[in-house]
Amino acid sequence: MSGPYLAGVDVGTTGLKAALFDLQGRVVAEASKPYPVAQPRMNWAEQDAEQWWNAFKEASRQLTARVPASAIASIAVDSQCPSLVPVTEDGRPLRNAMLWFDRRSVPEADWIKTAIGEEKVAAIAYNRVAAGAFSATSMLWMRKHEPRLFEATRWFLHANGFIGLRLTGRATMDWANASFTLLFHVARREWSPELCDLMSIPFEKLPEAVAPWAPIGEVTAQAAEETGLRRGMPVVAGAADSAAAALGVGAVNLGDAMDSSGASTVLGVCADRPVCSLRFQVRAHALPDRWLFMGASSATGASLRWFRDSFYRHETHSAEELQLSAYQIMDLEAEGSPPGARGLVFLPYLAGERAPIWDPEARGLLYGLTLSHTRADVIRAILEGGAYALRHNMEFMEALGLSIRALRLTGGHAKSRLWRQIKADVTGRRVIVTAVKEAAALGSAMLAAVGIGLFKSPEEAVEHMVHVEQETKPNPELQRTYTPLFGLYKRLYMPELSRPAAE
Repeated sequence: MSGPYLAGVDVGTTGLKAALFDLQGRVVAEASKPYPVAQPRMNWAEQDAEQWWNAFKEASRQLTARVPASAIASIAVDSQCPSLVPVTEDGRPLRNAMLWFDRRSVPEADWIKTAIGEEKVAAIAYNRVAAGAFSATSMLWMRKHEPRLFEATRWFLHANGFIGLRLTGRATMDWANASFTLLFHVARREWSPELCDLMSIPFEKLPEAVAPWAPIGEVTAQAAEETGLRRGMPVVAGAADSAAAALGVGAVNLGDAMDSSGASTVLGVCADRPVCSLRFQVRAHALPDRWLFMGASSATGASLRWFRDSFYRHETHSAEELQLSAYQIMDLEAEGSPPGARGLVFLPYLAGERAPIWDPEARGLLYGLTLSHTRADVIRAILEGGAYALRHNMEFMEALGLSIRALRLTGGHAKSRLWRQIKADVTGRRVIVTAVKEAAALGSAMLAAVGIGLFKSPEEAVEHMVHVEQETKPNPELQRTYTPLFGLYKRLYMPELSRPAAE
């Protein structure tokens, strides 16, 4: 193995994944390490940042056991967003990190809305105010409830910035992560002194904002000793996991869309300008002059998992004996139900809903059930409900002037041939699956390559490292079948919020 190889690391919510890639985007080595989420109180979600570093060290040593450290040219790290950790000058965490689904700062979010105004914040940050989903609300919670800790904080970092500080001694936050703070001017890609002043958050506690492909330093002697990485190896900033994944599936041109699906579905559409909308979250992309419009559906995959756990327990054991997953068995059964699930329509709001309706009190619904319906119909309705949620977000985005050409899938849904076809038929778009399934890690590796000049730009990295494995084309006849059912899907929730005209 001669290299050069690029290391991409994804600091996720439940574990860290790391991989080495060659310049053609092929996986050379992989490593992963799980870690827990602490929930000491209701609506709290925390992690010890040292767990991230320990997982990183272990994964790095697994990689260098496979490939000599001298063959690794550079590294970049992406992360769950936001995951806020306050640190000292030497990088020591002052408390557990507050994660993206921590909701303790709802009062602080309400204060921003009333004292400053959500529209005023959105005019600069291009995003709605939401507790936990943006780390400024967590900073305000610390200022109120842990004032001494707040004062002792040298920098507020997100997870990949914390790893970067440990590797290089330099505190930074990439533009994509900074978009998750409500303190960042998303259009100008710089910190907003105005928002910092309005929220009374000291500007100097924010790290340097940098481009995702920017080199931020080199692996120090101490970091090399702890991780097994080469001393002096360049470290590149990296990005938010969503931006890295969009890069990793090749969603870099106008109208390209990433569908990242697991428990939830995150639609990210590539645009050449930010547009302020309280329906969606707007992020800086991991490449120049591009932004991502993000629409997240809360429980599309989680709804299918709920059905599996509640009504498929026996089949789960049978599937293991056949060396299949329960989801594969469910797909086979659902194929026995015709498109449209014989009139069943499912709203996947089992955990409330985010974009485009933003209603935490929304609830799931299975509409049209009769004595003639079967379990196969219900499974298919759940799959179709996830596709309707995707189309609902697409419809609102297109009303803002975005044009969506194709869906590039990553995550668990990409494994299901049936769900891919349903998404293509419901949305009328081609559904593309790329060769590397860990798209975020690949996106980070591509940034690592750009940062040291192996490619001139992220777009050039995509040309060399992203490869289409499968493409599913929509059936126009089935789209005509699904369109009236999609209309019913929208009306079942709340008619006045179902149309883009409500924007």
